[in-house]
This record gives sequence, C-alpha cells and structure tokens, in this order.
Amino acid sequence: RQTAPRPDAALPLRLPSIDGIPLLKPPRDRITAIDLTSGEPVWQVANAGTPANTANHPVLAAVELPRTGKPTRSGLVLTKTLLFASAAPDGSPRCELSIRQPGRP
Repeated sequence: RQTAPRPDAALPLRLPSIDGIPLLKPPRDRITAIDLTSGEPVWQVANAGTPANTANHPVLAAVELPRTGKPTRSGLVLTKTLLFASAAPDGSPRCELSIRQPGRP
C-alpha cells in the first residue's frame, strides 16, 4: 500500500541544469539574520557548502567556487552564541554549527 507524501515534507528541489551544473546563480538557499529593530538584513550566508557533484565537475575544475548552498528547508536553532542549522532532504544527515559574532555570519 502506498501513501501520499505529507504536504509539509521537505522534498529535494530540482534546479534546471546543463550536464549536472545548476543554471541558477548561487546561493541556492541561505540563512539571513535580520535586525528586529530596523527590519533590515544584517548578514546572509549560504545554508551549506557546495555539493560534491558541482564542486568536482570537470568543467568547473579551474573555477574557485564559493559556498553555493543547497535548496532545502533548514531547521535552525539559535542560542546566545551559537547557530545550529540542519537539513537532510537527500538522505544525508547534516548539521552545521556557527559561532555567533555580533553583526557577522
């Protein structure tokens, strides 16, 4: 018996690509810190590193790639000094930790 996927389930997104290289400019997804007083973004950072299939692509061998992120729904937990981000839509568990500095990612 098959069941329908939950509508709120985090599903991997398919980006348009040529030869496995996404056509959309990175970052694919990002984490943004917003000043709650002004409503303005303080900093933004890609939500993950560059996927191996992109970073190791022979066509991009001479290109220095930044963190491109992955198109996912990340779970975030913020403490006074730490930011935890996790997501695993492709079945590969991942958890990243950032040490929080005022005004910096």
